[in-house]
Formats: sequence, structure tokens, C-alpha cells
Amino acid sequence: MAKDLLFEIGTEEMPAGFINRVREDYKNLVEEELNNNRLEFENIQVYSTPRRLTLYVENLADNQNTKKEIVRGPSEKIAFDEEKNLTRAGQGFARGQGVERDDLIIKDGYLYVEKIEEGKKTSEILNLFLPELLKKIPFPKTMQWGNYKFKFIRPIKWLLALFGEKLIKFNLTGVDSDNNG
Repeated sequence: MAKDLLFEIGTEEMPAGFINRVREDYKNLVEEELNNNRLEFENIQVYSTPRRLTLYVENLADNQNTKKEIVRGPSEKIAFDEEKNLTRAGQGFARGQGVERDDLIIKDGYLYVEKIEEGKKTSEILNLFLPELLKKIPFPKTMQWGNYKFKFIRPIKWLLALFGEKLIKFNLTGVDSDNNG
């Protein structure tokens, strides 16, 4: 069942001239990152005030999509010797893909492996996804504060991250995400 994601960043006052551009760039970044993480969603909206940047993702999937990948390896002639034992090339391909000999598929004269990566729960992904997302927002100018190497448009004062009704907890620049902001 899909849930909505609400992610708010409270900051010191941001320059008004940057806000429209930041909203559009932020929306595009979120869409790209959600797609890269195989997370389906219905709609993305970004809102802002001089002291707040808010992301609202409607109907974000509860789980990542399963990833299926077919990897082509060496030719059958190189992967097997005359007695149909794996050569070093065949063994190396299997080891590199993390599979056993029985998982190898021979097709069109080549070795293949079908890899399936089950999707994780979205709530688990968001704990790492959201702080990384903040690091990628393209601002015209950024600043650094305290002893943190993190750069943002202005110092972060509070964070709120809700997936449905569940609080997504993380810490960034000494600020914990919570719903007391």
C-alpha cells in the first residue's frame, strides 16, 4: 500500500531570489533519485517559504521494485574446457556474479546469469535516502557552519520526515529529524 512522504527542512532565512529555482531543481532531483532507487510514486510537489523547504510525494510505494538483470559473460568456448568443466574464465565470471555453476545459463554460445534483487522496504531506504538527498540539492550558493563539512543554502534548524504516519529518523549536522518542529 502506497503512502505519502512529507519531508520538511527548516532553515535560517533563505534568499528570496533563489527560491523558485531551488524548488524546481529540488523537484527534478527528487524525481530522478526516486526513479534511480526503483521507488514508484504518483506525484511530487515542492513548497517553500523563506525558512522552510517542503517536499510532498504522493502515493510513494511501500517497497522498491524488484530488479531483474541478465548479465552476459564469456563465450561457452572460453568458459568450459573439453570435459565441460569451468575454466578459470568461467569460474571467475561465476564468482564475480556471486553465483554457483548451476546458476549459469548457456544461451547463444555465451554464459549468462539472471540476477534478481528483491526490493527493500521504502521506510528502510528513506533513512539513508533523505540525508543524501539534502547533500545533492543544487543551490546557487551554499554555506558551511559549525564543524560540519556539510554545505547547504542556510543552517538547518529542524527536520521533519514522515512516511505515512511513521517518523523517519536520522541526524544531519547535529539536528535530529522529529515531529516537534
